[in-house]
Amino acid sequence: QHIVVYFHGGGFVIGGKDVYRNFCSLLAQESNSAVVLLDYRLAPEYKYPTAHLDCFSMTKVLIEQHPEAKFQFAGDSAGASLLLATYHQLTTKCQLNPPVLSLLLISPWVSPNSMDSAMINNEADDYLNHRILTRWFNAYCDENDQGALQQSCHNIPLNASPPMLIQYSASEVMADQIAAFKEKAITEGAPIEYDEFESLFHNFQIIGMQTREGKVANRKIIDFLLAHR
Repeated sequence: QHIVVYFHGGGFVIGGKDVYRNFCSLLAQESNSAVVLLDYRLAPEYKYPTAHLDCFSMTKVLIEQHPEAKFQFAGDSAGASLLLATYHQLTTKCQLNPPVLSLLLISPWVSPNSMDSAMINNEADDYLNHRILTRWFNAYCDENDQGALQQSCHNIPLNASPPMLIQYSASEVMADQIAAFKEKAITEGAPIEYDEFESLFHNFQIIGMQTREGKVANRKIIDFLLAHR
């Protein structure tokens, strides 16, 4: 049995089954896998580290209940940062059996409290902006916890990670931090692949599933999942 565990985005404050149903259905059908969409609790009612704890506990139980399954992790935006934190916790606190075979990061929000040039310069080409992201981040994370949340995305020993695909647009507001994370992964010897698209917005693969660009990107995602299972 093949299981894709999906960590949804939404800035820790929105998202869920209604937003991601079509995309997860596409992944399930095209990769011939079961896709489990994690329904973690959201801010502002539930602040850091609630979503992180929810994702870790749900994923741990899922792996324990399916010892014969082959697992892959996928996530977008804030969900991709939850994916990285969860994978790191699993590898340090548990004996991963079976191991996770691959990590798929779609427009990952890997530096939630950073403010770089793309965050401002690319706002004209994206539906997100630094004010929205700051508001979402502050809704989830109090000032005293911001360093810990930031580090949770970067603690994973990248040279020991499974094959990883990072897919994003050079025109989105998170482009600089994604590119920096990608270069860090390459420098550390991670088994990484990446797709950088031009003139597209954050999470175009999900929001624009039916566009030509969305279909091209999602075909590459499916091919990656099939190649590493």
